[in-house]
Amino acid sequence: MRQGIFDGHDGVWYWARARELAKADMPWSAWYCYEAARALLVPVDFLSSPNLEKLAGEQAQLKNSPLDAFPYSIPDGRALGRSIRYAWTPPCARPTWA
Repeated sequence: MRQGIFDGHDGVWYWARARELAKADMPWSAWYCYEAARALLVPVDFLSSPNLEKLAGEQAQLKNSPLDAFPYSIPDGRALGRSIRYAWTPPCARPTWA
């Protein structure tokens, strides 16, 4: 079981905040709040519900979110054709140090 509050707010608050940020055209912040809401609202990883599916659908509709930005390639100036690729790794549900 996970705790139900993060930084003094519950999952419903983060979901509502994500919607506000999405309307304000702040997709990265909205995406983070959707992730926080999902982590707080789902007590265990194997559980699903219509509300959680709705949350995931809203998050998937975000334009210019972190998932759209990665993988990101940075050309290596020393050699043509070489590049460094960065991939997005979603945050883990629980901190590894806990």
